[in-house]
Amino acid sequence: MADSKNSNTRKLAAYDALTPLERKRLKNADYNAAMDWLVRTELLSHNCEEALDLCEMVPPVRLGGKSTKTKDISTTEMMFPALQEVALDPHWLDNVITATNFRNTPVSSDDRMNLTPHLSHNRRAPPPKEEVERTTDHFHQKYILDPASVIAGIMTGQAMVVTFSPHSDGVVGDLKVHAEDDSDRNFITAEDKRGLVWAKHEDDFLALLAQPHFPEIKPADNPKPAVRMCVQIHVQMHIYRVFYAKLFSPVGVVYVRRDSRENRLVFSRVYHNLNGDVRRTACLLIQAFRYPGGHDALSPPSVLSYFPVGPTRSIASWIRRQGLKLFLTVSALCGMPRVAIGLHGRWSLFRALDDHSPMMLPRIFTRYIGAGASGNVWQSADGSHVIKIFRDEEAARNEAEILQRCLQDPELPVPTFRGLYADRGNRFGIVTTYVGTALGPIYDAEESKQYQLANALRALHRNGIHHHDIRPDNVMVNKQGGVTLIDFDRACQIDGPCENCSDLAVISAIEGDTRDSSGRSISPYSV
Repeated sequence: MADSKNSNTRKLAAYDALTPLERKRLKNADYNAAMDWLVRTELLSHNCEEALDLCEMVPPVRLGGKSTKTKDISTTEMMFPALQEVALDPHWLDNVITATNFRNTPVSSDDRMNLTPHLSHNRRAPPPKEEVERTTDHFHQKYILDPASVIAGIMTGQAMVVTFSPHSDGVVGDLKVHAEDDSDRNFITAEDKRGLVWAKHEDDFLALLAQPHFPEIKPADNPKPAVRMCVQIHVQMHIYRVFYAKLFSPVGVVYVRRDSRENRLVFSRVYHNLNGDVRRTACLLIQAFRYPGGHDALSPPSVLSYFPVGPTRSIASWIRRQGLKLFLTVSALCGMPRVAIGLHGRWSLFRALDDHSPMMLPRIFTRYIGAGASGNVWQSADGSHVIKIFRDEEAARNEAEILQRCLQDPELPVPTFRGLYADRGNRFGIVTTYVGTALGPIYDAEESKQYQLANALRALHRNGIHHHDIRPDNVMVNKQGGVTLIDFDRACQIDGPCENCSDLAVISAIEGDTRDSSGRSISPYSV
């Protein structure tokens, strides 16, 4: 273990010991070998085994950065089904490699052209130092995931691409592999763990894999970094319906598969020697395409799952939801549950605590659409409403009270409040109308939408409501281009100015602080 763990260090030392002339000769030799494989006549055999051999050289990595911290478990992650077990199966991916016959897969001239950019890199030269996570992301995409996705695409007959997951605030997230024509169907995800983070916490991570049960986590706990990492991976794989994931850093790689029971993660052994990482990643992609069963996103397509009957794609699902809708309608007449949330095939029923819309029909919420600072958000099957689920009753009641106050002015640019609901446990839900999609980076938006936002904040202030959490995820735009504010969990009610109000900072940034002698904005868009 210790010997393989130092493979990158030895590789880097060997590269640094080379003279400039020796480095140039090695680079030219690699390039000539790749070009020879690319231009060989069609009469000769070409297969994925040869392509993988050419791709397999992964350059040494110079570690940079200083932080060894990992993110804390968020409120959203605490609300998902608890992770029951993590298990170590050191041979599962190696067995896939053994069973996969790359040699019998022909590579056409078009396929070879797709591989060209991945064979022309100087794979012996170290990438820049890992100052931030993005550097490692680009290293992993350029040298490992991109070529592996081409190889796996040849073998499966479906083109795959590797992209970064963009967040609404413009920050680039982790890598994901998906079909070229379907960016919503992910086959695997790849999460970057910086080299120093991995080196610092790897022993704890391996110790966790040796435990028979995953430790129970309570809201007041501050678990070890390895525990936090596993919870975050578990929740991400649930949300994005991904069966396979990859954790990588320059000093070690671990592969993860999600058990069909959905509360168990199975990890591979730690691969410290990165030279074979292209081959292992290609096998992971192929296994994702051939997932052996179940009804989830990576299952082989069936006739029923794509039959367009009713409001859903599945006849059985449509019947179940119609039955559930009938149950909700009948139970609502008796003062029982009014809304239901579908969580990974299981339903959670909520009754009204503070129903402000007596005519609102019972709703079924089936589509997870995102997470706010204090809870998850689900959309109704007909697309007209959303429910935000809280664990914190005080936060839920505070937001419900503010949205109820907003009902006094129908012109306020906020969702229409439908009521406060609770299940039999400790979860609370606020139902509102659906108001559109996130604006994105605020100060890159169209000027008219920025001024709509400034005017929306002023209108709220006139009604004694201060939002205090203006960020891209909380500014929505409808199909007509109208701006609406959501997520009032940090808002407060103050009849008058408040000290150090962050809303005013947003207004000032939008309008350039252009004011008249009385302090009022003179923007042509102002109220």
